[in-house]
Parts: sequence; structure tokens; C-alpha cells
Amino acid sequence: MESKKNKLLTLLALLASSHLSVANAQVKLEDHLTTYPGSMWSVVGNANPMEKGNVISSTYLEQGINLSGKDSVSVLPYFSLSPTFDTKGYDWNNRLLSNIGIKAVKNFDNGIVSVTAGYANEFRIKSGLSESAPIVRADTWFGWKGEDGKYPGTIWGVVGTISPVEKGNVIGVVRIEQGVLLHKFDNGLSLIPFVEATIARDSKKYDWNNRQVLGVGLKVSNPDPACGCELNLIYEDEHRKKSGASAKSIALVAKFWFGWKPLK
Repeated sequence: MESKKNKLLTLLALLASSHLSVANAQVKLEDHLTTYPGSMWSVVGNANPMEKGNVISSTYLEQGINLSGKDSVSVLPYFSLSPTFDTKGYDWNNRLLSNIGIKAVKNFDNGIVSVTAGYANEFRIKSGLSESAPIVRADTWFGWKGEDGKYPGTIWGVVGTISPVEKGNVIGVVRIEQGVLLHKFDNGLSLIPFVEATIARDSKKYDWNNRQVLGVGLKVSNPDPACGCELNLIYEDEHRKKSGASAKSIALVAKFWFGWKPLK
């Protein structure tokens, strides 16, 4: 049972890492030459093939302080909170993850690269279990739109000790998404069919950290970099490398992100 808990917790941690990379990138692409940059995102849906019918809600809130005076590289102490809840009441899905640390962020025209060192704590709301551990991680996010914005796509990656319950385990995840702009409405919303692929590996060779997920979907998106939202209908097929286990699901997922960058 505990193995299942760790498996699902790690899966959710990886999902959070992916959305965090995207949410932070949306803000940093604009301008990081601010004193108190911050961002938040929220994801709600049944996007876990291993937990069919379970709706999971995750939110992330981060506030940083920019210590650098450069427009391309930022050094930021930060604090973050991330609550997660689900409809089936699993202990590992009802938790509060807090994080404090410092990160260095390099901006590019269409993406970012960041390196983070900090300390994370996870508190299970139902059981009262608490785990803490230092984290060191590197994140990257890049986006493109293609000719006339017709081929929007993204790639993100994270590698590091990102899970408080798997102390010393180096986990790496890469995800790529490629879409085609099918229609753009007058109100700014876009209709985009897309394909996606996710690959995850770790240093301790846990089955749940060594997987491939392929997906195809359709989304309605308002891709505003400062405040945006998406509604995704996705078919996903997940395979585990070591055990050979697999799961398939159709998910409906809503995403929202918001960034702020007040000047001093």
C-alpha cells in the first residue's frame, strides 16, 4: 500500500513540476526586471491514467524577490505553497507542499532556463504525515508558434531531487507538445488539436518514475502570457518501462495561470 502511495505522490509531484515550469515561464518570458515577481497556476481534472475517475485539483502560488539588476539573468529568493485535493479522499492527494529557496533564471527570446536550490516540506492533511528534504533542480521551458502562429508548441524539462518523500532520488522528466491552430475566434480563444509525449526516469529505478506517456487531444486556449486559461480533452496512454504495466484514459482538464511583476 505504501508503495502505491509513493508511486502516486511522485506522479503528482512530476505533474506539478511540469505545470510549474510552464506557469513560471509564462511570466518570465515577458520581463523579469522587477522587484517582486510572482505567479500562480491551477489545474483541475482527471489527468492520471492510474487513478481512473478521480478528479485532482492542484494549485501553485509563488512569490519571489529579484536581487539582480540585469534584464536577462535574475537571482530570486522565493517562497511557494501548493495545495492538492482529490474527490476520492486519498491521503497522498490531499496535501500541502511548501518550498523556500533561491533560483537563478536565464531568459531567452522564447524560453527560460533556471537552476534552483531550496528546502521543501510536504504535509498530508488527512493523516498528519510530514516529510522534509532539500531540493536541487534545473528547469527549462521553450515555446514556439511556427509560421503565422499556426503551429504552437512547447517543450519543458526538469531534473533534480524534486520529491521530499524520495530523498536523494534524482528524477528527470521531459515533455513536448505540438499543436495546430485550427481556428481563432473573435474573442481571442484558439481551437488547437495537439499531440504530446512525456518521458520520465530516475536514479533509483522505481517503476513509477520510469514511464512514457503519449497523448492526443483538443484544447480551447486563451494563451495570454500574463493571464491565460485552457480547457483540454486528452486521450493518454501510459507505459511503465520496468514492470510493463500500462493504463489508458480520457481526461478533461482545465488550466489557469496568472503572473504579476510589480516594480519597486
